[in-house]
Amino acid sequence: MNMFRKEYPRYPSIGELEISDWEKTCTIDLRPFMNPSPYTLPHRASLPRLFRLFRALGLRHLPIVNDL
Repeated sequence: MNMFRKEYPRYPSIGELEISDWEKTCTIDLRPFMNPSPYTLPHRASLPRLFRLFRALGLRHLPIVNDL
């Protein structure tokens, strides 16, 4: 584990970042990169079902949602 921690990339903590007031007002429109109809699963779905979806559809992300 120590070897992993030593080799893992280090990033500054959020408190160490210096962000100007102007930078705090900037925004990025991510809509062009978002899937408008993502696959989702309810939080009660089984792990085998989740695994099958990842494997069959080649997913990288799968939002888990609460019951509506």
